[in-house]
Amino acid sequence: MWQHLTDDAYNEFLLSFNLLKTKDTKRYKNTLYYLSNNIEGDYIEY
Repeated sequence: MWQHLTDDAYNEFLLSFNLLKTKDTKRYKNTLYYLSNNIEGDYIEY
């Protein structure tokens, strides 16, 4: 699916989740990528 989306469509798709209170696409994507790449350091297993 991702290979068929343009950059603009991909950005709109990510923003549509409304996970963060920002409309700054670059900041939104950077935050999501940071969280997805640092799972071990951000979550604790109980």
